[in-house]
Amino acid sequence: MNYLKQSALFPGLVVFIIGCSSESDNGFDPWPIETTETLDSEPAWSPDGKQIAYNHGGTEIWLLELETMTSQALTPGSWPDWSPNGKRITFVRDHDIHVIDLDTEEVTRLTFWNECYYPSWSPDGERIAFDTNYNDPNGANVIWMMDSDGENKTDISQHGIGEWRSPDWSIDGSMILHIRYEAGGHPGPDLFIMDEYGNNPAKLTDNVRDDRHPKWSPCGGRIAWESYGSGNDPTSGVWVMNSDGSNQHLLASWAGRPSWSPDGSQIVYAGYNEDSDTVTLWVMNTDGTDPHPITHPEDYQ
Repeated sequence: MNYLKQSALFPGLVVFIIGCSSESDNGFDPWPIETTETLDSEPAWSPDGKQIAYNHGGTEIWLLELETMTSQALTPGSWPDWSPNGKRITFVRDHDIHVIDLDTEEVTRLTFWNECYYPSWSPDGERIAFDTNYNDPNGANVIWMMDSDGENKTDISQHGIGEWRSPDWSIDGSMILHIRYEAGGHPGPDLFIMDEYGNNPAKLTDNVRDDRHPKWSPCGGRIAWESYGSGNDPTSGVWVMNSDGSNQHLLASWAGRPSWSPDGSQIVYAGYNEDSDTVTLWVMNTDGTDPHPITHPEDYQ
């Protein structure tokens, strides 16, 4: 177990950021600038607010205990998502969805198609949404649903009109937030919502940046996401908006993979450490104030 020391706040927000090696395990590269080393990314706050699961080094899921600021390895994999009761974590390993029981550390494989990514647990804990290119005639990834034990896999997407990826459930379980690469649209993805059956879509963003990794706030009233432009676009970073798409604004430049705290007061994200030229986990208030790192390069030496 490694001690994670608290650091003084950096005076400014970040300048550069890079993709981590786990991106080869989820089908597309969300970090366009590759200038540094990503140590920690893909954070997911536990339902009780006491832990953060995250990807360390692009290959393993670790758990950070916030009370003691200590961290330890849990299992190989990427893109963790907590069950609503906090007893299990679903994640990606070897291009398929798995789940780990935190009491027994027993791992169960839920998909066997070799191209399944971004698992997201429903609020009632009964289902998991994910994206996959399984059975798509064009090899495009679309959104599927399955029971939390891997049974009853159901395709809820339309095919031949682009890609639907990175699902995240609304607090009442009636809507699914996700990204779409639209056929005939600009090359990058935009944010959409649809109902749990894949119908009644509504487009939330429409800009020249690439919008990815959206997360609904615990109250359901706001959405945080990662948005990147080309080159050194100063508007690239973590953004927030109302759940109807209004009041879009930048919170942290050159940052990504946001996840809300259960009480909705903070956002954890992957941020840049200027002194070490590395990416680790940061936390800020949901108005963008008080950004500071909570994992550090020296913790892994």
